Amino acid sequence: MFALLFHNPRVSEHTIVNLKAEPDELPLLIASHGFIQPGFHMNKRHWITVALSPEADLGFIEDLIDDSYDNVVAGLPARLRSPLHSLNAAPAESSLLEPT
Repeated sequence: MFALLFHNPRVSEHTIVNLKAEPDELPLLIASHGFIQPGFHMNKRHWITVALSPEADLGFIEDLIDDSYDNVVAGLPARLRSPLHSLNAAPAESSLLEPT
């Protein structure tokens, strides 16, 4: 799992997403962005909670989602890792999804 999307009014009035992040980047992300908090109900060393509020930079959030996906794929066995990276980088019209 690389992302968990949900709404919890006790955490934020906006929809939130939990994303996996590099442990050494977490303190800076939390300190420099008001819409990022330590992971809600997740391991606070590896996860952040991002409020999808109007002041949140959507391009930056897309980058965080991509990073989260890459972090999870990097932890998979090599035999599973390669096809997943190919699917992520391939354009939608690619023949990777067609049977061979």
